[in-house]
Amino acid sequence: MAFCKYCGTKLEDGVPCTCEEAVKAAAAKAAKEAEEKTAAEKAEAEKAAEEPAPAKLPAVEVLDKAPVASPDDAYKKLMRRGLILIVIVSVMFMFFIAALAAVFGGGYKSPLKKAVKGINRERSSLVITAFMPEEQIEDIADSLDGTDTEMRDVVDDLDLFIEDMKDVCEEDYFGDDLKVSVRIDDKKEASNRDFRRIRKHFDDLGAEAKKAYKLKVELTVKGDDEREEVRFNIYSVKLSGRKWVLYADDKTMGKLTGRFGKVYAEIKEDADEVVSDHKESLDALSGEVKAQND
Repeated sequence: MAFCKYCGTKLEDGVPCTCEEAVKAAAAKAAKEAEEKTAAEKAEAEKAAEEPAPAKLPAVEVLDKAPVASPDDAYKKLMRRGLILIVIVSVMFMFFIAALAAVFGGGYKSPLKKAVKGINRERSSLVITAFMPEEQIEDIADSLDGTDTEMRDVVDDLDLFIEDMKDVCEEDYFGDDLKVSVRIDDKKEASNRDFRRIRKHFDDLGAEAKKAYKLKVELTVKGDDEREEVRFNIYSVKLSGRKWVLYADDKTMGKLTGRFGKVYAEIKEDADEVVSDHKESLDALSGEVKAQND
């Protein structure tokens, strides 16, 4: 049994994953294969066109037969077919990228918007992939070998965790129709000192950081009764393989917990119960689940 290397979903043999990252990778692969096929056909046609034409025979009148196509005609036909294929693939690929950009914003913005979307739609896989490199997700899936829990079970349970926690926030503080939104107010490259710290963090996880931006963002959480806003800094990090993930340092986490301290005081009793109900999955996500010996 295999797992998706992007979101950790358990897959049946031969069945591809349908998460955003897996679909994007499959589309890119298909576009590349189509481009290589077109290039090969063009090279073959050019080679055929360069071969000397056969010696001309004396003219003979032939009745009821279609004219024989010349090498030039064959080359033009191949070129037309290849050009049409390139146009179709290009249009499809650009449409796919545009659709993703409409959902996630693309580039350094994508993990932040992905995390917010995961919370609002109660899809923990989006939150996980927004913060964790593929290598870390694979390590978590491997750590579950020998236990009664699989990665798919963890993801499903964390979906319920988000749903339950939102219910508590609505009932105890914010009111109905809880929504989370985020706005990026500023972006600049991480300082050399910060990037060294970020690079070490991802090195420890088996991933390679290529670039990092320091984002100044405003997070808004609101329901029908209450609204809370907080401004803080967070890093968007580009990893080897072109995936972007978020990195929050201790200063960021301290500001968030401090700002929402009064909210937590209101919901603490019910929130602690939700955490207890989903503790096994939360432990798995933090790498604290160990394989049990039979």
